[in-house]
Amino acid sequence: MNIILVSKEEVGQDQSILLEGRRFEHIKNVLKPAVGDFLRVGVIGEDRYQAELVDISNSQCNLRLVDRLQPFSEPSLDLILALPRPKCMKRLWAQLSAVGFKRIFIVNAEKVEKVYWGSTTLLEEVYKPLLLEGLEQCGDTILPEVRFVKRLRPFLEDEVPTLFANQQKVIAHPYNNGVEEAILADVASINSRKVIAVGPEGGWNDFEISLFAKAGFKSFSLGERILRTDTAVIALAALLK
Repeated sequence: MNIILVSKEEVGQDQSILLEGRRFEHIKNVLKPAVGDFLRVGVIGEDRYQAELVDISNSQCNLRLVDRLQPFSEPSLDLILALPRPKCMKRLWAQLSAVGFKRIFIVNAEKVEKVYWGSTTLLEEVYKPLLLEGLEQCGDTILPEVRFVKRLRPFLEDEVPTLFANQQKVIAHPYNNGVEEAILADVASINSRKVIAVGPEGGWNDFEISLFAKAGFKSFSLGERILRTDTAVIALAALLK
């Protein structure tokens, strides 16, 4: 936990915060500060601060927000992700917020099993705490926007031109089928926002690839090795940020 996250409602009018439970236990047992020490605290969806430890007991502590810290730069990556297996999706949530995706679109595809859409990992009460866990890791306060898209074709044809206007668009697809290929190093060197599309572990089908191509996406491959979805997404984020 590299930042202590609190909700706006937990901050008093005098900028004080009373913490118990998991966050208090982390402060007491891991950070082990003394009264008067400063900790990094973030208000979810808002600013980051240096906070002074005012007092601490065996069950709770009081902090006071003091100095506002420089905010992180706005994330430059968006993600279109074909819904993976529930266990994989659950592993991914925290990583997606930690690496810094601004918007996450979970989409359907031919090779996405229908039963995946009934998974509890798609419920906000399940995935939001995991996204917050990722923010605690990276030290940010801004949650990514999450949207679920069950109809891929209308999304690509009707919404993508507006949603990703003036963004570099690339799609991970290791098979040569005549679609214009992107040279990843060239895309990474362009200082503009980007959107990455990553398919199901069985891959996008030819029709889906053609829809992405018409929407302005260039395909690329990470090489001969076939990667799992969670591995591919994080590798791509590191290469294109």
